[in-house]
Amino acid sequence: MVGVPCSNGVVEVEACVVTDVKQVRSVKDKILITKMTDPGWVFLLAEAKGVVSEKGSLLSHTAIISRELGIPAVVGIEGLMSTVKNGDIVRLDGATGVVKIIKRV
Repeated sequence: MVGVPCSNGVVEVEACVVTDVKQVRSVKDKILITKMTDPGWVFLLAEAKGVVSEKGSLLSHTAIISRELGIPAVVGIEGLMSTVKNGDIVRLDGATGVVKIIKRV
């Protein structure tokens, strides 16, 4: 999968797919996988190892906050939410925009 690279860095860890911010307590040391974020998601972004979203641009909330926090981020990957599953091991390259599932659960 390839999207818009927004914040440099490479990370390869477990994915945490989030559809509702109210239904997850923590994404600590995981890659946050979501459709999009808004300011209410900052507490999750701050503890994630990286973030990938289906929607967004270089100036989207996800991209800006990821850069501020210094975590790798890629946005704009069509079909992301139907491709990545909770617990998959994912490699995220925030410089190239490449997101790859390394191991399925």
